[in-house]
Amino acid sequence: MFAELLLAIVLPSSSAQLSVSYADDSIQAVAQSNRRRKRSRKPRRSKRSSAQKFVPAQKTKSPQVQSVPVVATPKPKPVAPILDERPGMAALDVVAVSGVKAASARLINEAILSRLKTTDRFSSVLGSSDLQAMLSMEQQKAVLGCENDGCLAELGGALGVPLLFSADVGKVGGRFMLNMKILRVDEANVAARLTLVYASVDEMIQELNEAVDALSAKVFGEAIPESVIARSSAPIERTAEQRARRLRKFLVAGSTVVAGAGGALAATLYLDSEQQHFDDLVSYQSKDFERLDQAQNLANIGFGIGVGVALLGGVLFW
Repeated sequence: MFAELLLAIVLPSSSAQLSVSYADDSIQAVAQSNRRRKRSRKPRRSKRSSAQKFVPAQKTKSPQVQSVPVVATPKPKPVAPILDERPGMAALDVVAVSGVKAASARLINEAILSRLKTTDRFSSVLGSSDLQAMLSMEQQKAVLGCENDGCLAELGGALGVPLLFSADVGKVGGRFMLNMKILRVDEANVAARLTLVYASVDEMIQELNEAVDALSAKVFGEAIPESVIARSSAPIERTAEQRARRLRKFLVAGSTVVAGAGGALAATLYLDSEQQHFDDLVSYQSKDFERLDQAQNLANIGFGIGVGVALLGGVLFW
């Protein structure tokens, strides 16, 4: 009885274990079959493709650019501005006093202004148009009443220039007179003054450049031409060089005149002596006449040369 009970207990438990083990085996078999199906569905990759996949691509080397050293160029040094040491000038219009038409005065004014600019002695030359732009109406009215040097100096100070030019022209008797002066504004005195006399306005205009150059030269203490001195109605002090040159001129001209006059006198005396010798003869021969003719020819030649040299000396005096 006990053995039957033991069999009854053992048999069901073994059957249960068998069923459980069988179930596990079936489950594992199903899982393996599923895995095989999945593997059969995946595409096969060739060894070549796999090998190509894993080979790293070679990098191409870019050409190296050689760097060129850059040399820094030195910066140019700033050039200092050149200061113009020449003085500036303002030029007032030429005033027609009497006997001169306004049109002629304007022509003379423009000629003087142009010449002052071309002398290259002044840094700037301001004309009437520049003055009108720089001065107020009250100052322009004051210019019309400026007659003395002090008033002109104040006007130049208002313009900011060290020199001021003024001039007037008029007819006195039958001759034309041109008065020009340049005033130093800071010192309120006249730096240069010229009074020139001409026979006509045309002659004045023709010689105006020389007169303006002489006035400009006098401002800087330079000598002026003799032709301008000769036209001046006022005595002008000559420099030592001009006096020496004038003395040499008189010496040369005087010696030339004396030499010419002496030659002419010598020729006359020679002819007189030959004529006296011919007159003292008792009898005349052909050679005596030939001698007298020769003396006359030589005297004439000598006299002509002497007169010519004397005339040349007179020209040198002129």
